[in-house]
Amino acid sequence: MASAPHLGHLGGVRSADESWQIRRAECRAWLDESHAKILTIRDHDRLLGYAFVRVIAAAGSWKLDDRVGALETLVVAADARGRGP
Repeated sequence: MASAPHLGHLGGVRSADESWQIRRAECRAWLDESHAKILTIRDHDRLLGYAFVRVIAAAGSWKLDDRVGALETLVVAADARGRGP
């Protein structure tokens, strides 16, 4: 927790492998839902990034429709950032 000592009271940090196993299980469960998608952006054959999105029930504290989009993950290659569309 060297980079975030104020979070030390939350417990230890999972290893990258353990963290990925948990996240992977979440992603698989979300993909089993009918309203989850992985969107990709490519430059020819090179993957530049992806977004994992799903439609979920709206939070009760906001005056929104019954369902809203949730961006679960957004990943962009370092050399593709800031380039625009």
